[in-house]
Amino acid sequence: MKYLGIDYGSRRIGLAISDSGGHIATAYGIVDNDADFFRTFIEIIKQEGVQALVVGQSHDMQGNPNTIQKHIDLFVQMCRKDVGLPIHMYTEIFSSMQAKWGVTKAVRRSTKSNRIDVGHKAPKHIDAGAAAVVLQSFLDSTKT
Repeated sequence: MKYLGIDYGSRRIGLAISDSGGHIATAYGIVDNDADFFRTFIEIIKQEGVQALVVGQSHDMQGNPNTIQKHIDLFVQMCRKDVGLPIHMYTEIFSSMQAKWGVTKAVRRSTKSNRIDVGHKAPKHIDAGAAAVVLQSFLDSTKT
């Protein structure tokens, strides 16, 4: 099964995609969280043959929702209504930090491959790296 990982942010949304077997997550790119985002999001799902979504949940260390979580919940509601794919919620705690430590170089290569026109400079690619961390963590959890 091919998954699309989503690191939802108020300005940018990081995306990661798995291989068709659902084993390996790769940073895909970022898109601006603007009026065109959802249309672009649907196009990516169709273009890549995505079969399920993994959306990062934003909670603090005590398990309480962060401010952005209410927007994530609204996004998930839109997906349930308009996308028609299975949606898995998975914690994103420390995913940006992990991306900064180890995924940044892979993200830069991924975005230069033009898989998606991201139009941002390198530091912002952390969002796609964070999506890859969330997606890979989810994929690993399904194998145990």
